[in-house]
Amino acid sequence: MADLLRSVAQRQPPDLSIPRHGFAGPVAVIYRHLAGRPVAFIEFGFTPKGDVPEPLSTDLWDGLLQRFALPQLGSQDLDYPFIRDHRIEFGPFTILLEPDRMGLLLPTPDPSWEASVRRAGSCLIVMGIGLRRAADGRIGVPSDAAGFIAAYGGALSAPPLDQLPGLHLLPLTGGRFDPLGFYSFVLDTDVLIEIERFCLAPNRPRQRTELVRHLLMNLAYRDLLPGIALAQVFQRGRRSSDLPSAIRAAKAIHEVMGWDRNRIASHSAPCHTFRSGFVTEFSGTESAAQMLSLYAGVLRLRVLWSPGATLADQVASFRAFVEWLRDELQVASATLFQIAANLFVSSPEAHRQASRLLHFSASAPTEATLNRLWGTAFDLLILTIYGDVSLEPTIMEPVLLTFDAGLAAMFDFLRHVSFEPITPGAGPGTLVGSLVASRLDLNPRLVHLQREIDERRQELQAAALDRASRGQRLEARADEIGALVDHEEGLLLRLT
Repeated sequence: MADLLRSVAQRQPPDLSIPRHGFAGPVAVIYRHLAGRPVAFIEFGFTPKGDVPEPLSTDLWDGLLQRFALPQLGSQDLDYPFIRDHRIEFGPFTILLEPDRMGLLLPTPDPSWEASVRRAGSCLIVMGIGLRRAADGRIGVPSDAAGFIAAYGGALSAPPLDQLPGLHLLPLTGGRFDPLGFYSFVLDTDVLIEIERFCLAPNRPRQRTELVRHLLMNLAYRDLLPGIALAQVFQRGRRSSDLPSAIRAAKAIHEVMGWDRNRIASHSAPCHTFRSGFVTEFSGTESAAQMLSLYAGVLRLRVLWSPGATLADQVASFRAFVEWLRDELQVASATLFQIAANLFVSSPEAHRQASRLLHFSASAPTEATLNRLWGTAFDLLILTIYGDVSLEPTIMEPVLLTFDAGLAAMFDFLRHVSFEPITPGAGPGTLVGSLVASRLDLNPRLVHLQREIDERRQELQAAALDRASRGQRLEARADEIGALVDHEEGLLLRLT
């Protein structure tokens, strides 16, 4: 942490004339004792979305001081007031909490420092920009630093998020997961349902209940995005919806999102009342163009797929799919292109894995098959949609939480898919689309196809750029794609 403090201090301040999105918060923390009292020195910095921390500008620091009514560090004694009932809690991560539930995530201190906070009942917090650590270990504090007393708020132990058994953390915009990073946590449907059961029926088998309790201990005070999971609970198939289940799940997740760690730790009786303000209206996905395009692609792949196909047949199926993508669906989908390549022209093991992940079965297709394939398309939507919206200022780096090992495998399967503005250098609000995958693991017997595949990929991308230049947005084609879905569903159901 001290190395990070030095590296941030040595970096050049950013060019404030260039608008960027990111988050101001702790980038380094040093725990010390002064006159026997525990003190936490916190260096604030600015973390641009998708980048590393950098020095915080003076203007932004002054704004934070005013916004949170933080007093500047005055005298050098330790007689600082409590500020609006701030408190510090220890657990899977340390957090400095404000009364309005805004929280600053801090690294775990040495146990002796935590114990001294518990004994004293509080600690001194010193926050600023440009903190310096001298060679002798002393901390240089600038004159515009803020100082106040934070009360000891308790300690509740739980394994950190990345050590919970069976939980997969999937950073949807790339990179490695940092337990103290700025993230928006996207809930997969299975995680949402587990939280709902914890809220409504906490007396289930202890092992599962404690796993969800530990999960929530890690998610307390952090940014959660349950909307996509609620959409799937509501829209379980293209032609079927379940409003009561969606409302029940919305009540539960909204209630639990308002709990602090103490409330999570003590929960043992089913909830019968809920906080007001939960979602009551749900937007279905049956008419969403992005969902329909993914579903149409999955249907077409299932039509072309055959478990006993020869390698030559698989190459022909890949060519047919890319031509269908270009001429019929007219979408340069990196996701569908990558899946088709792995299903038809990659190694035999990749072919088998792709068919398993897509839930393809050699049995005759039925209406139940359509519902399963709808679910597969929904998994793909979860893995792709947040790549598109990650440029939104209010969404931090999105990380998907799921207990579904198959979905996690699919995420790894799509590791070469990328998402960025299809207009170079564009800012927020610009038409955003997926770039066609740039890397494939070809079957060793098909390496001679590399040039052809590159040309087909470039052709799809050129068409996407052309549509973007003419302002043709995918959303405007929902009815057209819906009609294509009808055709693909009928074609699949006629297979024997």
